[in-house]
Amino acid sequence: MTTAHGLRILIADDHEGFRHELCETLAREADIQVVADESNGRDAVLRVHALRPHGLDLVLMDIDMPVMNGIDATAEIVATDPSLPVIILTVSILDRDLFAGIRSGAVGFLNKNMSAATFVRTLRDFRRNGSLPMSRIMAGKALAHLQHMQARQATGQPSTDPSLTWREREVLKQIARGAHDREIAAAMVVAETTVKTHVRNILRKLGARNRAEAAARLWPQ
Repeated sequence: MTTAHGLRILIADDHEGFRHELCETLAREADIQVVADESNGRDAVLRVHALRPHGLDLVLMDIDMPVMNGIDATAEIVATDPSLPVIILTVSILDRDLFAGIRSGAVGFLNKNMSAATFVRTLRDFRRNGSLPMSRIMAGKALAHLQHMQARQATGQPSTDPSLTWREREVLKQIARGAHDREIAAAMVVAETTVKTHVRNILRKLGARNRAEAAARLWPQ
C-alpha cells in the first residue's frame, strides 16, 4: 500500500472547511501525502480512475455528498478496483449508514470528530498492521452482538453463525476492537500465522470481502 512517497490519500467530502482542515492536518505528516481532494462522489470516482494504479493508496470518503453520495461512490470504486481500500468518514451512528457503508465495500469507518492525533494514528495502524479502522460505536455494536451469540450458544440456542469455530469468533471479536494480527496472536497466545489463517477462513466462510464486512455479517439486520 505504501511507497517512497508515503501513504497517498484522496479525500472526498463536500464540507469545504472540514476537507481543507483534514488536508492540512495530514500534510504535516512526513509519511502521508494527500494527492487529491474532491467535493462530491462522482468527481472522486473519476479522480480515482485517473490516479490508479500507481498514484493512490487509500480513499477517505464522506457519506452525504452532492452529485453522487459516498456509498454509491465507494461501491463503484470497489467494483472496478477491489484492491483500493476505501474508509468512510462519518459522524453518523445510524445502523443503516454503517451497514450501507460495509455493503458498499468500505474497509472501515473513521469518525470526523476524533482528534487529529487519533485520526493519524489510526491511519498508520491500518497501513502498517492491517488493523480495522472502526469507530468505538461500530465496534461496540459488533462486540455486543458477538457476545449475545455466545450467550445463546451457551444456553443451547441456535447460533446465527454455525460455520464459525469458537477460535474464529474470538479472532473476529479482536478484529472488531481494531486489533491487528500481532496483537490478536499475543492475546490468544498463538502464532501470527495462525491468526492469518483464521482470518482467511472467516472471510471465506462468511463470503466477506474484507474484515469490516465479516464483522457486519454477524450483526442483526
